[in-house]
Amino acid sequence: MKRQKIAIIDDDLDVLELLSGFLRGKGFEVESFTDAESALEREASAPGFCDVLISDVRLPNMSGVRLTAALTEQGCTIPIIIMSSHHSSEVALEAIDVGAYDFVVKPL
Repeated sequence: MKRQKIAIIDDDLDVLELLSGFLRGKGFEVESFTDAESALEREASAPGFCDVLISDVRLPNMSGVRLTAALTEQGCTIPIIIMSSHHSSEVALEAIDVGAYDFVVKPL
């Protein structure tokens, strides 16, 4: 049976390592990125490269919400979960409106 693959995007290396390690320990294959642009490039070169994408909302150059909108506009159907250390109903609604599957508040 194929292991499910999760992509994680977070510029906080501690969070990235912690979440990646936790998910690997649960049997998932994990690919991690520190910026949205790298994940966009990966999706462009290998559409559907993961089964779920988890992204921090605050990233350098491009937010997780903008990443979600860009992927949705490209026809990407990967479920995207946006996470943030700051609960903001406005940002959560915006993320869902542009195509995010869910919005969660850190710590997870």
